[in-house]
Amino acid sequence: MHTTQTLKSSDFAFYLNGNSSSIQEVFPNFNYRDRIGIVVHTSGGSIGASTLYMAAITNFYNYFRSKLGNENEKLRIYPDYYVFHVGNKKHMDHFWMDIYPSHKEVIVKGDSNELLNAINDRGITRLLIEQAPKKSKDYTSEAYNSAVYRIDTAVMFSRSSSPYNFTGQVTGPPIIEKYIKDSLNRTDDLDESMYSIFRPSSLIDENGKIVESFRHLTMEEALRMLASPFKNPSQI
Repeated sequence: MHTTQTLKSSDFAFYLNGNSSSIQEVFPNFNYRDRIGIVVHTSGGSIGASTLYMAAITNFYNYFRSKLGNENEKLRIYPDYYVFHVGNKKHMDHFWMDIYPSHKEVIVKGDSNELLNAINDRGITRLLIEQAPKKSKDYTSEAYNSAVYRIDTAVMFSRSSSPYNFTGQVTGPPIIEKYIKDSLNRTDDLDESMYSIFRPSSLIDENGKIVESFRHLTMEEALRMLASPFKNPSQI
């Protein structure tokens, strides 16, 4: 819960289609019961959405702000946000990003059905997907329908650049960049010397702020993108 001491909602600015916006427009009807799932398939992949999900975490804590603390009579709580690491390893440690406890870092080694089942099992309602080509999908009807009728919002992000045809942007405070560096240092095979790979100068605006971009997806697009990191049928 360390971010409750350093982040507040006014630290973030949202834009949709070039117009000033809010997290409630990015995630319509967003509330503390929402469960965010971040799907990554490359090392440090989630960094491309770090400001977006830190804004969501900050919004979650707004519902409990006066009750929070580590004392016995206070509320110690974390949002049910999960990172789904596609492949054989954890692509980054997210402790410093307030993704905690560690069981919320989910490694998915199987196929796209296993990934979708993992997302469904955790009741994800907002899905953030690292950019990948869309491929034909082969989900069970049970898994497919569970996702389609439960997930309210799906967005695509890119690890270190702006995704194609992006619809939204978000900026945040500098402390998030410190948390990213701390996360890199906490991860095997990564360290903060690699920070500029994930945060190149092309993402910095005229005010010196990192600008993250994202694109809203239909559920059909999202489910086809989820299939991409696996050896499924040919790209469409």
